[in-house]
Amino acid sequence: MRTPFFLLAITACGGTAVVDHLEEGKGGGMVTAASVTAGVSSGGMGGGGGAEPGGAPPIPPLVEVDVGDVGLGMPVDFELPQGALGLTAIATPPNPVNEVGFLQVAAPDATAIIQSFGVVGTLWEFNRQGTIAAAMPITDHPQAMPLMPGTWSFVVDSDAPTNVAHLSLWYRQTLDGKFHGGVIDVNFYVVTGAGDESYLGQIAESALDGFAGLKLGTVRYFGLGNEFSTIDFGNFHDLMTETAGAPGKPALNVMVVDYIDTPNMPLGFSPGAPGNALEDGTYQSGLVMMLSGDFNLDRVVLRHETGHFAGLMHTSEVEAGYGDVLADTPLCPDVPNLLQACPDITNLMFPYADPFNPMVLTPEQSTVVQASALYRGAVEEGGGYAAPLDGESSSDARPWPASRVASKVASQSPASSRFLSALWCGHSPAPWSILASLGVTPNELEAMAFDRSLPVYQRARAAAAAARLGRKAQVAPLAHDPSEPRALRIAVGRALR
Repeated sequence: MRTPFFLLAITACGGTAVVDHLEEGKGGGMVTAASVTAGVSSGGMGGGGGAEPGGAPPIPPLVEVDVGDVGLGMPVDFELPQGALGLTAIATPPNPVNEVGFLQVAAPDATAIIQSFGVVGTLWEFNRQGTIAAAMPITDHPQAMPLMPGTWSFVVDSDAPTNVAHLSLWYRQTLDGKFHGGVIDVNFYVVTGAGDESYLGQIAESALDGFAGLKLGTVRYFGLGNEFSTIDFGNFHDLMTETAGAPGKPALNVMVVDYIDTPNMPLGFSPGAPGNALEDGTYQSGLVMMLSGDFNLDRVVLRHETGHFAGLMHTSEVEAGYGDVLADTPLCPDVPNLLQACPDITNLMFPYADPFNPMVLTPEQSTVVQASALYRGAVEEGGGYAAPLDGESSSDARPWPASRVASKVASQSPASSRFLSALWCGHSPAPWSILASLGVTPNELEAMAFDRSLPVYQRARAAAAAARLGRKAQVAPLAHDPSEPRALRIAVGRALR
């Protein structure tokens, strides 16, 4: 049995944060009742290295309300001011081994946007180990897009034995309630040999400069140890903690590794929709990707996973009937069998994307990104962007070349081969049934698995598919050949189990 419900009322009125305790907290320091006047996070108004021509913002684009420890299952009310673009909530249990989630998020008219840890019609859950972020808008409910001012309610739940979790709330604002641009700062964490700065910088420019009306800001590089060369479910959390001390909040932390060893064989994944761009060192503080060597594909992987990190879901899921809940993104009724005929195949957030398609965002998808806490924003037309919240200077932004690297020309290979070289999102199952529907034969897959002229990730996918289609004995030697790339041997070994 949980502790009795109490109400925590928060009023955002500007000024200094003041907590008026009506009753001493019980059970792990929980505040059982309080009235909080929202303050402004240090650095939120810019000034210093972050302000481009136009001057520092006269009001902070991002405002934090640090609620503190709240009781599990207790409604926490927050008064959202008029004209806010977005609202991001972050919940953290006392110990990262515990799971934590948003059981419910309700609008001022009591409409539950998130209920039972999810959004009706989607497959994404707002329940994770260590930390969880939830953002509004993630749907186009009339209460969420545009955001309804007034009292929003949050209910946090966890398996933490202390019966409390920490809650912080951030809202994005402008002077007139309209989007006026911003910059995405990027921190690349790179395993030795997994990618070089020049290539990664050009990918970042192509993927993020102009993304939903945003610009590429400061780009920094940090090394990762070889223990993170291959990422699986066993060391993912350790990888995320490598972002502790990351500069430039908010920022997009991108962990570049040699191989992602999960059954669905993705080229990248985000730990949530959204991830946590405001806190470093948490289990949601970065996205993970491996480089294919194809510039066009690599930039699409980065853009797609950044879309998730900003709060976008898949337009359609492989499981029929599920997708995002935005009215201007069509829903494909049968992804495995329709694929290229799906009405959303050209959308950036389609789960299996051919990088030679346009990879567009709809207006409502752009609104979700613009409402997110991913970027340093301007609050008025022609205004400068806020400095990082941690006070880091952005004067070391890299001067990327004006001309971008030319994308490779689309291959004339069969659809099956094209699909093996496409984006497979880490949040979707391995698409073996799609390969079958495309007419690919086990012989073709086996031949591709042994073709050393192909990229390793394509060979790994082909070998895994061949094993599942009756060619285990034929591809088994790849798992034991020390001259083959480690990523290929891992993939074949997994497929042989």
